[in-house]
Formats: sequence, structure tokens, C-alpha cells
Amino acid sequence: MKKYLLVTLLATVMTSLSFGQTLYSQTFNGSLGNCTVVNYNTGALAWAFSAYGFSDPNFGTVYFNSPTGNNGAALILSDGNANAINTDLITPAINCTGQTYVALQFDQFLDVYNTATATVSVSTDSVNWTQVFDAFQDLVNNGGQVLDPELVQLDISAYAANQPKVWVKWNYQATNDLWYAVDDIKVYVLPTNDVAVDSVVLPNYVPASNGTTTVQATIRNAGGAPLNSVDLSYQIGSNTPVTQTFSTLGISPFGSSTVQFTTQANFDSAIAYAVKITGASPNGGADANSANNSATRQIVGLTEVPSRNVLVEEFSTAICGYCPGGATYIKEIMESADSAFVIPVSIHAGFGTDGMTTTYDDTLANDLDQQGAPSAAIDRELYWANPGLTIGVPGLPGPNDWQTAAETEHGVISPVSITASNVYNASTRVVTVTVNSTFYGPASGAFRMNCYITEDSVVGSGGGYNQHSYYYSSPAAGSNPWFHVGSYSASNGYATISGYVHNHVDRKLLNGTYGEASSVGNIPSTVTPGTTYTQTYTYTLPGTWRTQFIKLVPFVSQYNASITKSEYNIVWNAASMKLNSSTTTGVDELSVTNNEKIVLYPNPAQNVVTLAYTLDNDARLSFEVYNMLGQMVSADAPSNFNKGSYTTQINTSEFPNGIYFVTVKDEAKVVQTLKFVIAK
Repeated sequence: MKKYLLVTLLATVMTSLSFGQTLYSQTFNGSLGNCTVVNYNTGALAWAFSAYGFSDPNFGTVYFNSPTGNNGAALILSDGNANAINTDLITPAINCTGQTYVALQFDQFLDVYNTATATVSVSTDSVNWTQVFDAFQDLVNNGGQVLDPELVQLDISAYAANQPKVWVKWNYQATNDLWYAVDDIKVYVLPTNDVAVDSVVLPNYVPASNGTTTVQATIRNAGGAPLNSVDLSYQIGSNTPVTQTFSTLGISPFGSSTVQFTTQANFDSAIAYAVKITGASPNGGADANSANNSATRQIVGLTEVPSRNVLVEEFSTAICGYCPGGATYIKEIMESADSAFVIPVSIHAGFGTDGMTTTYDDTLANDLDQQGAPSAAIDRELYWANPGLTIGVPGLPGPNDWQTAAETEHGVISPVSITASNVYNASTRVVTVTVNSTFYGPASGAFRMNCYITEDSVVGSGGGYNQHSYYYSSPAAGSNPWFHVGSYSASNGYATISGYVHNHVDRKLLNGTYGEASSVGNIPSTVTPGTTYTQTYTYTLPGTWRTQFIKLVPFVSQYNASITKSEYNIVWNAASMKLNSSTTTGVDELSVTNNEKIVLYPNPAQNVVTLAYTLDNDARLSFEVYNMLGQMVSADAPSNFNKGSYTTQINTSEFPNGIYFVTVKDEAKVVQTLKFVIAK
């Protein structure tokens, strides 16, 4: 790009720059480099260089996995002895002369036990500072989940543009807390106009009979000027691209937005489609970087849409004082009138181990980097509840977070159904389980079948079974089920609940944590629509397991060999059955009055939801939307429909985030009510 600097009223001097030009960088390769440290508490710990794998007094060796983390990082680590810490890490002066748009980027790893002040500030004189980032608030915004590393990108043009000297400061203040690490600092030049297409927003699977589907894209402003307009096009395979100009966007630098095409896409066959979205002409001009202009994803059409159950794997241990709150969450979900689709399994790992922990529990917890409890994996996607691990305490805002997450997952279309049965021989205690998975589109990936054996009402003695509880002196007597339950120890700060009843306890995974052993090759990498694949397991139940409390939980998942906190193994469907019984998720035909078959998508939604259905006879339909309070927020007048297939769209752009219900009526008689979630 070219940058023009005004020198006089009659002449200009042109300075040539390339976008992304680095003005300052620091990777802490073996030292703190040219950064300086200021310590405000004499004798307290201060920012220092740390080699890869720093030692924490409470958690052992901790690794900061930044791109150059093996070279080391800048670190402030609490000594665990309640000493007050207040320390700065400051860059040298950075010359930003002649630069209109300037950005700051760095990797961070913040972990706290209670609270800490961790901020980033900018100065042009090294005396007066302006805060530009709050790392602790960012941790709260992430739901309390520690991101390692987290890439932070900030537009500091308002403070650094055309300044000959700019300093950046990281300040950490805490008492008896954990750590804050920083690496890969970079101050660089932003181009004026640069649009990035980050993702194609479509479900993985769509009903092929629906005909049309709404296409959305998530775009990001990678330039320094506000992004007000952009041309976007989507292309399905080799078809002619569909182009639309989006204006009045108002996206700030590093900000993003999801936009929706007016023209819908056709996915009318049970095949795999490649959908590509490309951006151009940000703010009506040239784009500085074409490398980030497009995103592609595969969409699969399904001949039928099977009903779906959601697997909720709860991480819990007897030594976890907040885990009775997690059990309360699960109990509330299972007692809910419309949560029959939830199948719970209690994974005894994540915060130490206990007498019920299996090797599979440990593997799953470690692979998900899940070293805290209570928490839950919703279809193997790790979900954190409220920050501070205080779930179960009365007075927290909002509904049961795990239930909301499970309801959202339930609305995601699955390509596969499960039919399962088992035969149990009481004399030999041998159980034989047969699991059938039927696919309804050419889904691709490492699909694997597996089956949990769980046991309810597990009670034992000693530290492996007696439950710790931090709720003994909870302030809300009468509303917290764990208030004054157990034997309280003032020295330990928790109560011990003898005879605690553990439910949904994972006793055995019949095919390894991820179904590695015998299912490899059982389901091909690309399945044929309408094909059923079968897996059989045989296992002898130990004599200590009480058969009246045993349940079998077959499920099919999509394996990911590089499982991390951001790349999960997805569970696409699950079922539950007792010994000597069968179960099925099947294809839910949704046959109701007039034999309408209704599918709602996307779910969760943003600006629009679509209802797709087929009428076997003529009908007069109306559509009403209600919020969680039962208030009608939208209604369409009754209209006549002839026999055939239809899609009806409901504008949800003005709906706030939350759970909604759309009621479909035929001649004022309720045909069906479907739940959906708005998450913008």
C-alpha cells in the first residue's frame, strides 16, 4: 500500500509501506530481551524470564504453548504465600512515526484462583498510561475457561498513530493467586482496508428435501479503517457465484460480524457440497491482503433427519467440593419435562481421582485438558459453566447452563441414527450388546461406535466415595439442597458427606475411550446413504455391579486424532437402555395432523430460522413464536397451503438471545411446537 504524509499545502512526500510491517517484536528467546521490569512491592515477585515449562508450587510443571513457547516467555508467578504483587513489564520506546493504523498483538496465558488485576496499557511519554486491555475481564468473558495460548489483537491507533515514541506495559497485581505469562509481542502496521472471511455459517447437515437454505458468513475487519461495506459471494461447487454488497456494517478493526445472504442456496440432493464464500472491495476499494479473503466448508444433504439424543459427560470426583452442585445440575436436567433427549454419564476425573475413576475417565479428562470440576462435555464439546466453579449455589443468574447447552446441541442436525439391543445372561453375567448406526447422507470422517456401561446409586465408604462439599455453610438455607449436609471440618473448610449417592457412574467403555480397537474400518471414511453399520460387544459384568442399576449407553462419534480443547471428538447420537432391552433414536417422521413433517434450522439461529415440511394434504397453517415467559413475540396470519413441500422463514433479527418456541397450527389446532435458541 502507499501512505501519503502532508508536508506543505502544495507538496506531499510519499512513503512506501507494506501491510503488516513490524515495528517491534519480542519472543523472549532466553531472556526478557529489551523489556524492563518495574516492581512496586519491595521483595515481592516480579516479571521474569521463564524457560518452557515453568514450575507452579500448587500445580507442578505448567507449559505455555505459544508458537515460540519452547524459547520461553515473560512470567509473573505467585509464591503462594499471600504476598502482594504489583509489577510492570514494559517495552522500549517504539517508533510509530508516519503510521496511521497501528496494532498490538501478543499471546497470553492467565490463570487465577480468586481474582487478579492483569492489564495492558499504552503511553507516549512512559509516565501517563491509557489502559487498552483487561486480561482478567477477558477471562471472565470466556466463561472462566483458561485459553492457552490466547492470541490478543488490539487496535492502538488512537494512541500510537504518528507517535515517535510509544511504550506498552503489562501490569499484574494479585495476592496469593496463580500466574500470568506473555509471549510473542508484536506492534505492527495495519493496512487501511482488509476484509477477512473467517467462516461459512451453515450446518454440517441439511435435509435434502428442503430445497433452500440460508447462507451466512462471519467476516472480520483486518484493516485499520472501520469496515462499512464489502462485496461477498458464495459458490456451491462449480456453480455460478451469488454476489451481494453488504453496506452500513460499521465493523471496528479486529471486530467481526455475521452477515446473511438474501439469495438462498439449493441443497436438494443427498450429496456432499463444497460451499466457498469470498470477500472483495472493502469500503469500495482494493483489498490489501487476498490470502484471508475466502473460507470453504462442506455441507451434506440428508435423505431423512433422525431424532437426536445428547450425551452429557459430567466431570466429577468425590474430593471435589463443588461437585454436588454439578450433580444438582444433572438432576435438574433429568427432571425437566422436555429433556428426555439428554443421556448423562458421570466421568470421575478432572479434579483428581476417586474410587470410581477408570482409565477411560483419565484419558478423556487429560485429552480435553480438563483438570477442574465440576464441568461437562456436551457431546464431547467441553462446556464451562459460571466462572469460579460455583455452580449449584442459589442466587446465580440465569438458568441451568448445562441444560441450555444440551438444548442447543439437540437442535443440531445429525446424519446418523442408532438402534441398539442387548442380551444379558444372569447366570454367567455376560452381556452382549449390538449397536446399529444408519446414515442418511454421504457423511465423511472417522465415525466410530462405542458403548458405556453406567451404574446408578453407587455408595461406598472412605475417601474414594464420601463426597466433599463446600456448600455446608452456603448463605441460602433451605434453597440449596447441600446446605448443612455432611460433617463439617473448620480446618479443611468443607463438609464430608458419608453415604453420598453417585449416579450415572462410568463403569466401562466397551471399545476404548474413542472406539479405537475394533471399530476402525467398521464404518468407512465416507458412508453410503441408507447404509446400516453394526458393532457387537461382549462383556462379563463384575459381581459387585448391581444389575438393577446398570444402563447401557451406545453412541456414535466422529474421531479426531488431534483432540485438544478447541478440536473435539463429536458425538453425533446416543441412546440408553437397561439390561435385556433395546433402544432406538430412529428417524423421527414428525407425523402429526395432516402428516406434516417439520424440521427447524439453523439451531442455534441468529437472524432467521427456517421451517421445512411436507404436507400430505391441503392445510391452513399459522406460525406463532413465544419466549421463555410464554409471551408471543411473533405471529403469522393463517395461510392456505396445498399438498407439497414448503419452507417458511421467521425473521429473528430483533429477538434477543435466549430460548424460544414456535408453534405451528392448522385451523387453530396445534400441530407441533419446536424449540430453538437465538445466539448472536
